Amino acid sequence: MKPDIKTNENLKNNSSPIMKQLLFYFTIIISLFACHIDQKQKNFQFENEIKSIQENKNLELTSHIYIKGKINDTIDGIFLFDTGANGLILDKTFLSKNQLTSNISKEAHYAYGVGENKTKFQSTSDISLEINNKTFKDLELRVMPLDSIFSKVLNHKIDGIIGADIFNDHLLKIDFDKATFELLDSISVKDMELYTRLQYNSNYRKPIVLAAIDINTESSINCHLIFDTGSGRGISLTHKKGIEENLFFEHIACEEDSVSGMGGISTSCYLPIKQVELSNIQIKADTIEIGKDKKGALGLHDMYDGLLGMRIIEKFNLIIDNNSEVIWFKQR
Repeated sequence: MKPDIKTNENLKNNSSPIMKQLLFYFTIIISLFACHIDQKQKNFQFENEIKSIQENKNLELTSHIYIKGKINDTIDGIFLFDTGANGLILDKTFLSKNQLTSNISKEAHYAYGVGENKTKFQSTSDISLEINNKTFKDLELRVMPLDSIFSKVLNHKIDGIIGADIFNDHLLKIDFDKATFELLDSISVKDMELYTRLQYNSNYRKPIVLAAIDINTESSINCHLIFDTGSGRGISLTHKKGIEENLFFEHIACEEDSVSGMGGISTSCYLPIKQVELSNIQIKADTIEIGKDKKGALGLHDMYDGLLGMRIIEKFNLIIDNNSEVIWFKQR
């Protein structure tokens, strides 16, 4: 029997709509699968970008500045950045935990901080510091029991304290909004447009800025303040400056308070003020602290008149150029 050509043609015509539908659904499935793969790739890329951003956030801001770094290329640490300190100070427990105590000297030295007591420290050697993939060697190295000194003061564990003078060969850019701490070799003029320039003088390797403090509408005092990121306060005047400006006697209503520092308990009183002016930068402030200690950072000495601390500093993003003795401020 010859095949029925007409019947085969009918089958072909009847199957055509089914095949078209199958092809249509198959195309949709392939498209959806491709979109899913593409979305997964985008999500993966986005997650990597987020991870990269988080890794670049190497700064933490509380009442102080904490930055991530490495000791001897491999040992991670958290360090307090202190423009009022010099060199690198390392916690003795941190060194012991990482077996880096063999070069600690037996000879003891003493230093003053806020408070009237002296703090014992020792020296060490052969330790490098890495920040922002830049390595610093031949550092001035001191060892202190930082954890026991600052655990209650900071409410934050630290492995060391980094002084700003370590970075004298770099521009230091601190962006509190982006939580970044950068060491730069140069910066463009365009990037500086929104910053205000403040020249400072260096004394004992510490940046000292000139400030005008408006006590009230009729009274203003000029003072030389250490630009001190190691201070969690606002503006703190020395006991000597308070006496010179007659602040203890003319403004006897100030309230007394005590805080802990490197040198133990420090006693101060607080005085209401209107504002502070740094160069042509006007900063709102409610009070200043006047030290009552006879010794220590806020005692009876003439090296400077007080400290400019983080309650003021954190209002600005900063670029610090130690080589030119300039600090650039940008209002946050």
